[in-house]
Amino acid sequence: MKNNNDNNMLYPWQHDSWRKLQKLRLYLPHTILFYGEKGIGKKYLIDIFIQSLLCENFDENNYICNKCNSCVWFLKKNHPDFRYVHPEIFEKSLLDNHKKNESLNNKSKEIKINQIRELSNFINISNHYSKIRIVLLHPADSLNNNAANALLKMLEESPLNSFFILLCDKIDSLLKTILSRCYKFIFKSPSRDESLEWLKQQNVSNPDILLSEQGGGPLIVFNNAKNKKYNLLINKLKEFLMEADIEYALNISEKLQKIPILIIFEWIQRWVYDLFLLKITNTNRYYPHYKNQLNQLTEKTDQYRLLYVLRKFHEKRLIINNSFSSNLLIKDILLTYIEIFY
Repeated sequence: MKNNNDNNMLYPWQHDSWRKLQKLRLYLPHTILFYGEKGIGKKYLIDIFIQSLLCENFDENNYICNKCNSCVWFLKKNHPDFRYVHPEIFEKSLLDNHKKNESLNNKSKEIKINQIRELSNFINISNHYSKIRIVLLHPADSLNNNAANALLKMLEESPLNSFFILLCDKIDSLLKTILSRCYKFIFKSPSRDESLEWLKQQNVSNPDILLSEQGGGPLIVFNNAKNKKYNLLINKLKEFLMEADIEYALNISEKLQKIPILIIFEWIQRWVYDLFLLKITNTNRYYPHYKNQLNQLTEKTDQYRLLYVLRKFHEKRLIINNSFSSNLLIKDILLTYIEIFY
């Protein structure tokens, strides 16, 4: 963790959001929904905010001390007055998944109803240590329908000293009834110049290209730049996108299971979007470094097929979290892409 005695504990683009959080804590809403662009450190900032709410010795800027009992328990992930609810795929034990020769994509990507029900005792018994109890649900848009309805009931009946924090990238898929009960807080995204400057300071090569290709915030680029296995697989995916070959798709689908399906999906979706843009405007957004290759591919299709496949991708995005067979879904995504050219 960064130095907690000054602003160096935050990423450069987070200072404004932190100041707003300090105003918010004076009249803390019962349920808060935080959201914003991927890869800008939302979870990192929320962790600091929650820790500061529980900290016994925070300073005049509400920065955490990292020394009191509450801070020590929070950092060790066993604070008695805090619960973090997340899908199985977020378990830390799965981060070294490649060593276990099993697919991350076979792990649950949803927050399930039993996880919400298990919160009942936590929020309805007396406080263990602090004056408040806090539940973090992340990503909030991974709540399945049953879990979302159970949460809605819990929000209506929970005690005044229990606080719910929901965190996600986008809020479109959340139940409107849940949205209506939340105070909404959007995190400021860094400008492109801010992102590039920070990535250069971290010695990331070609940050401008990577920032465009990966369609997210600077932390996505930074984390992926260090992952050699990830980059090797993404290069294979790029080769497939340029070849658009059925046999190639079947050959690499199993290897791509080592990457979460959503990442594969979004890479291909951005690629198709660039093809569509080039076809109708002669410009592209995400893959400027591959403009020549993309232009060659646009000659093999038309804007109607591209629009058709983009719509199919939109439909598939809605079922990704509910897929029981990652291998079949990856093959389906790759073969859907090939439909553009046949």
